[in-house]
Amino acid sequence: MSTTESPAASNSKGEAIDGAKAARIKVEPYPHHVRIECNGQTIADTRRAWLLIETWAPDIYVPAEDVQTALFSPSETRTYCPYKAGHASHVNARIGGKTVADVGWRYDEPADRPEIKGLYAFTFAKVSIFVDGKLVRGHVRDPHKIITVEPLGRRLRLEMAGKMIVDSNNVQVLYETGLPARYYVPPADVAVDYLTPSSRQSVCTYKGEAVYHHVRVGDELSENAIWAYNEPWLDFSPDVARIKGHFGIFTSVFDRFLLDDEEQEVDDSTRQSDRGALARPTVDKELQSKMSGGA
Repeated sequence: MSTTESPAASNSKGEAIDGAKAARIKVEPYPHHVRIECNGQTIADTRRAWLLIETWAPDIYVPAEDVQTALFSPSETRTYCPYKAGHASHVNARIGGKTVADVGWRYDEPADRPEIKGLYAFTFAKVSIFVDGKLVRGHVRDPHKIITVEPLGRRLRLEMAGKMIVDSNNVQVLYETGLPARYYVPPADVAVDYLTPSSRQSVCTYKGEAVYHHVRVGDELSENAIWAYNEPWLDFSPDVARIKGHFGIFTSVFDRFLLDDEEQEVDDSTRQSDRGALARPTVDKELQSKMSGGA
């Protein structure tokens, strides 16, 4: 299939093909030692993995020869991906007398991605993935991602229900590939009387674990509108040290957004990104255990 096909295209079976998204997929060798565990048992161990970068969370694909396929049995689940133009067969795993349903999948005939034909990928929430001996948190990293942080050099003000919640001349802007710019301000520049702690925590594979705060002004409440990385991870981008302990802000939830004295409009892509982050924060097994008192 040509990667210039329109999103309305279909294959010979009449199945939809999203050519625009297919064109953005990257498939490349992954030059790392990958080990994958399920319920404490190694089910894959390879130095011949491939990385498929499709959305915000890449997937690692492993040759069948490096997978403990004797532990697998066919699942009834089959899915179709309009980006790879192929059907995925899912597998269950029998480990320690217990069945883990739909632990992984493989494409036997991915029309547009021959590199992953017959290789196995795994459901992140059901396995533990180690890359070069280090446990992957949040999701597998995209090696092409770039994160930089720099001073804004302008005054940022954010209002809600007529109250000034943020007023800062010390703003740090975090730029991250594929996401809108995020503003981070010192706690001293936030009207903390309008904040209440949230029980939400999330994990970013590039920046670390975040804690959240609600913003309440009278009867108006914006849940989890502000967050902070109190101990950010610096191994992916040392720049992230600049936002340590600062408050990050979903600008789209505020009534007024001003830079210097200029009113700003939040664009649709930022609103969509904010809604997605608010609705589906990333939480992995390690963070779930910590939040429940298991760690």
